[in-house]
Amino acid sequence: MRKALLLVVGTIVLVIAECLLFVYLVTVGWEIRGLMLHPGDPEIAVRTRTVYANGAWLALNLIGLAGYLYRMEGLGRSVILIVLAFDILNSLFAAAGFILTGESSTAVQWLLLTLIPIAALVLVLVLVRPKAPSASR
Repeated sequence: MRKALLLVVGTIVLVIAECLLFVYLVTVGWEIRGLMLHPGDPEIAVRTRTVYANGAWLALNLIGLAGYLYRMEGLGRSVILIVLAFDILNSLFAAAGFILTGESSTAVQWLLLTLIPIAALVLVLVLVRPKAPSASR
């Protein structure tokens, strides 16, 4: 029972860390979207879209966390598994994009960011709640 509690708490902490990462990306990204650019520069639109995309990822992570907190089995577990899988794919997609543009240090950072959702995904998959014994007659 204690192991299951640790797995649940670990999963929740990791998903909250992922949410805080997206909060950071949204707030800082919004503040610096026009930094060192003249008004009307097309790069501002690209940076603004990136902020909106990070906001969407934040919303998905919060929905996944809420679903998992509401019901840790069944639908809630499925929702968090899907959200974490998409977080991993998002980070891998971003890393691949930076690799293709030759920005290897940024690609490494995105690859390292996959560790949070991978660890949370493993914890959710490891957590198998024992079934309550049925009353036999």
